[in-house]
Amino acid sequence: MMAEASLHFDNNITVSGTITFTQADANSPVVVAGTLTGLVPHSTLHGFHVHQNSMDNTLNCTAAGAHFNPYTKLHGAKNDTIDHRHVGDLGNIQVDGSGSATISLTDTIIQLYNQTQSIINRTIIIHQDVDDLGLGGSPLSNTTGNAGARLACGVIRLTSHGNILSSTP
Repeated sequence: MMAEASLHFDNNITVSGTITFTQADANSPVVVAGTLTGLVPHSTLHGFHVHQNSMDNTLNCTAAGAHFNPYTKLHGAKNDTIDHRHVGDLGNIQVDGSGSATISLTDTIIQLYNQTQSIINRTIIIHQDVDDLGLGGSPLSNTTGNAGARLACGVIRLTSHGNILSSTP
């Protein structure tokens, strides 16, 4: 199964890149890949999260709501277990000297198949600041990773069902 998000800068129609999400079957991890452009060159790390709402009919990234967190856990790192992070916590992305970020990661928590953990029709967000992974000591560390304002966002849309097989015996 495959999904895709075209990201735009907050309150701006200009597309800054596309991110794809691919999952072979319900038991496989999700592969996340894409390139974003137009960011501030060498602007260090930026928080990268799936948020709970779709932002249909608006360019305002704030409409995406809070981090996708169906199990009401504290904020954490991408490599933390599902008991120690939001489903939508994907860590940070690095911006290079030309203002581009190449995204290439695999995650076992987000899902395209599993309804409870599905990121389909939710919003992916690039934040202004580094995500402290819940370890920063700020009052916002446990909810947002203290990652700051929303720079760019896009709704994750299903593009291909592929061969969907039931995960039940």
